[in-house]
Amino acid sequence: MRSFLWMILLWTLALSCAYHLMTTSIGAGVSRRGFVTMRKQKASDRRTRRMQRGDVLSVPSSSFIRTGGEGNVDSSLVSSPLNGNQWKHKRVKNTIGGQVRKSGGRGRALKRSYTYAALSAYHSIFGNLLTEEFRAEEMEVIERIESSRHNPLTLEDSGQALFDMYPQRRGNIFAEEVYRLTKAKDASTFHKDGQRLPSNNQFSRNDVIILTRQPKGSGDIFGVVPTDRSATTCEARVINTGPTYVDIAIPSGTFEAAFGPAPNDRNKKGDAGMRLRIDRFFSSIPYNRMLSAIGQVTSLPEKIVPPKKETMDSTPKRPSLDPVLKEVIVSTYGYGDDSYPSPDVDLDALSKKLAKPPSKASGRLASEVMSFISMNPRRMFSPYNPPQLTAINAALTRRFTMIQGPPGTGKTTVAAAIAFGFAHQAKSTSA
Repeated sequence: MRSFLWMILLWTLALSCAYHLMTTSIGAGVSRRGFVTMRKQKASDRRTRRMQRGDVLSVPSSSFIRTGGEGNVDSSLVSSPLNGNQWKHKRVKNTIGGQVRKSGGRGRALKRSYTYAALSAYHSIFGNLLTEEFRAEEMEVIERIESSRHNPLTLEDSGQALFDMYPQRRGNIFAEEVYRLTKAKDASTFHKDGQRLPSNNQFSRNDVIILTRQPKGSGDIFGVVPTDRSATTCEARVINTGPTYVDIAIPSGTFEAAFGPAPNDRNKKGDAGMRLRIDRFFSSIPYNRMLSAIGQVTSLPEKIVPPKKETMDSTPKRPSLDPVLKEVIVSTYGYGDDSYPSPDVDLDALSKKLAKPPSKASGRLASEVMSFISMNPRRMFSPYNPPQLTAINAALTRRFTMIQGPPGTGKTTVAAAIAFGFAHQAKSTSA
């Protein structure tokens, strides 16, 4: 009997404690259910960030299709980072049985769902467009090379390729090696101007080219093409051209790893019979950069953890975009389009946010920059007209400024002045 009474007493105390805890949390304004919901939302954010960190795949430097001789094409095109890995976010429906559900609070879950949907749609739309553009450029180059397999001289006649080129090491530019390519003295594709390059060649500064070794030296123009699996190739960038030469820059060690030492490298005894074919190619670098930019626009903000005082964290911070700019880009893209999952946008509120200066010192620092530009000591800047000065000042005092104008109106020189102003502001605020 006593044990039974003790059990009743214990059950009574347990129910009393549970009731006390429930009323305390409700009285504090935070229900246990709400606490669990917030934990789920935070976990969803973390899961989304992990997906975003891995959604942009790195594109190989040579991503073109390789073929085995004249056989079928082996498709090794770079796939879109979105293919087979579409974003999957927690979606919250605002309807129950076809009827609009009344919001029981501030509607944070619904707003979060709208945000996820808008980020996913923006990322998917522009990511797929960039991938299609990259594939089109890639296929154009590949088809041009493949179509000239039986008559490669048509490429040189059209200015898209050069054969029997002799490489010489010329020095370094920072972390890149510089080589000069000229027509070899025993070249089989001499033109009427001797060792001068064809006057109609299309090679110019900043072009991306692909170097291919001619296995048998001069005259071996029918042996391999850059898209063959057996071809020895590497990519480079044109930095200068002349009537008889093409200067290229290539990452240190890349040339020697692919072809061996240059013929004029006497210390390493380079092959004097080395002959190269060069083709105008395409670059995956802009594609990667644009994908990275889309990733910054559509990424969720990282959780900020203050560093400990006793330790100095030297890890560089990841680049991030102003949250206001992200809001403007994502929320206004589909404005007025019912098919785009963007939340309701208050354009007046957004315009006010954009008109605010990035920092409290922006106005003062902008005045210093404008005064310096007006004085123009040592003629560092080109003379600016009033509209250009207005554009510079606006860019330095607002979060967002759009500058447009036809060719020749000085957009590039204005951008240079804005970059100078940004550098001054960054140096002054970090000092």
